Amino acid sequence: MSQRTGGSGRAAHLHAPPWAPPADPSGSRHPGASAYLLVAVHGRRLGVMPDESGLFSPSECGDYGAGLDEALRRIAGLGIAFHPASRLHREAALLTRVARDDAFPSTRERRAAVAHAMADAADWFDISQTFDADVVQRIWADVRQAAKGDVGDPRQGATAYRLQSQLWWGSLLWRGGATPRPVPAVNGRKSPDFEVENASATYGVEAKRPENADSARRAVRLAAEQLEAHGVPGCVAIDLSECVQMQDVAFAATATQQLVVTQQALESFAAVLQEIIDDVEIAHEDGSTRMQHVLAIFGVVRGFAWDHSRNGVSLLATTGGRLFAPTTHPSVAYDHMATVLDQMTLGMREVGYDVTRFKDVLAEQRSATR
Repeated sequence: MSQRTGGSGRAAHLHAPPWAPPADPSGSRHPGASAYLLVAVHGRRLGVMPDESGLFSPSECGDYGAGLDEALRRIAGLGIAFHPASRLHREAALLTRVARDDAFPSTRERRAAVAHAMADAADWFDISQTFDADVVQRIWADVRQAAKGDVGDPRQGATAYRLQSQLWWGSLLWRGGATPRPVPAVNGRKSPDFEVENASATYGVEAKRPENADSARRAVRLAAEQLEAHGVPGCVAIDLSECVQMQDVAFAATATQQLVVTQQALESFAAVLQEIIDDVEIAHEDGSTRMQHVLAIFGVVRGFAWDHSRNGVSLLATTGGRLFAPTTHPSVAYDHMATVLDQMTLGMREVGYDVTRFKDVLAEQRSATR
C-alpha cells in the first residue's frame, strides 16, 4: 500500500430521514443495528471547496480535470496506461474545457456528462492513491476494464462502472484505516473482492453494483456464495445507484420539486435496502449456512443535483448500513464487522462525505442492543 494521507472534508446534512428502522432490544436474538443518512459532498475534493450550499461552479471543474489527469499519471507510473481516447482521458478534457469556458453545457445530456466526470475524477483520484504497484499488477485486468465505458452514461459501461465501484470500495476501506487485500480469481473459484483482518481474524468484503432493484437481492445472495466459498464471513458493500431514480433529483426544476423528488429517492433507497436486509434476516432465522456468512450490509446511492437558479452542481450520496448477529459466529465477529463498517464510514468522510451522524447512530444502537 502507498502512504495514507488524511482528508480535510467538511459536509452539511441535507436533512435526517425519518425512516430509520429501529433495532429491537426485546428480541431473543441479537437484533443488530441499522442506520441511514442522506449526506452531500460539501468539502475539499481535489483541492476544491464548493460554496456554502455545496455547489460547484464551472471554474472549479478545472481542478477536477487536473485531479483526474494526476490520477491517470499515477496509475501509468504503476504500469497501466489508458488510451488517450478512453473514457477517463475524455472526461478530464471535458472538465478542463468547462473551466476554460467558465460555463456549463446547456443540455441535460452534456450536464449529466460533466457531473459524472466530476464523480469519476474524485473516485479515480482516491483509487490511484490506494494500491501500490504489486497490488495493481495482480488486479491489472480489473483496473483496465474499469476505465472503459462512455462519457456520461454509466449504463453503457455497466461492467466498467461495476469494477470502478469495486475499486472505490477498496479505497474507502484504505482511507478508513483498513488494509484491503484484493482477492484475485483463481480457476474460476468464487471469492470476495477483498480480505481485511481484525485481531488476526480474516473477513471478506464483496462489492456489488446491481443494475436494477430486481437484481439487487440476487447480488447479495451471490455475495453470500462467494464468502462461503472462500471460507470467511464478511460484509456486502452494495452500490444501489442504478436501482434508484436519481435522475429525477438531478434535474428538478424548482427547490420545492427538489425536496419532493429527493425524499422519493430516499424512500426508494430505503425500500430496496430493507428488502435486502429482510432477505438476509429471514435466511439467518431459517438457518441458512450460506447466508450466515453475511455479517453486514453497507449500501450507498450516489448522484448529483443541478441548481438552475445559481448555475451550480452538487454531488450527493445516501448511505445505509445493517449489522447482523447470526448465532453461528461469536460476538467478537460482530464487533470486528462493526469496525469494518466504521472504517467504511470514516473512509467516506475522508473523501468528502459527512458521515458523523451515521457513525454515531451505529455506535449508539450497537451499545443499546448488547
